[in-house]
Amino acid sequence: MQVFDFGISVFEHFFDPKKRLFIGYLIAALGIAFFWLLISKKLTIRHALRKIFDRSVFFSTSSRADFKVFLINRAFTLFISPLLLTQLVVATFIFNLLLEVDWGAWSFGLEPSKAVVVASFTFCVFVLDDFTKYIVHRWMHKWPLLWSLHKVHHSASHLTPITIYRTHPLEGIVFSLRSAFTQGLSIAVFFYLFGNQVDLFTVLGANVLVFAFNVAGSNLRHSHIGIQYWRWLEYI
Repeated sequence: MQVFDFGISVFEHFFDPKKRLFIGYLIAALGIAFFWLLISKKLTIRHALRKIFDRSVFFSTSSRADFKVFLINRAFTLFISPLLLTQLVVATFIFNLLLEVDWGAWSFGLEPSKAVVVASFTFCVFVLDDFTKYIVHRWMHKWPLLWSLHKVHHSASHLTPITIYRTHPLEGIVFSLRSAFTQGLSIAVFFYLFGNQVDLFTVLGANVLVFAFNVAGSNLRHSHIGIQYWRWLEYI
């Protein structure tokens, strides 16, 4: 049974639209890279395909290590995840705290339309999640203890989409706790303010903004195809 669960935990990354390595996102990244090489770099179709599927990158020692680390982390996560804090626990705790607070003269009385609530929740979850990723990533580079974990990711000599999962198992726990906190906080606050109006705008079950980000070529951020978008968009 555990072997079966392990297999699911590996392959779900390629078939779940909530995951970065979803096959649809990989195909989108492939298409963007292909047409960018044809139009911007003036490569022929043959040379563009050779560039994208460069054997020296995908079969390098670094890339093989990426895959091994990915499998190790999937196995580690399978055993450790039942012990970790979840967004439901965080959301329940914060929601109950909000119920106990005496807001005094503060009366929120918010009655926006459901569409406004859903759009606001979708946006806030995405922004808060991205912002906390940025903060934790900064800490990973700034604090020696966290850097001792994060340097595993930066040890890659070649980049492929799966390199994003080249992380120390303990770094995975840090980011899992970050995710539980940020999503739990968002859920608790919005349900406290708007009740059962809270929902997400989704595409294939994924937050529509996450979906758009991934379709726009997020997998190229860890690749040997050096595409850069407009400066203002790169900052966002």
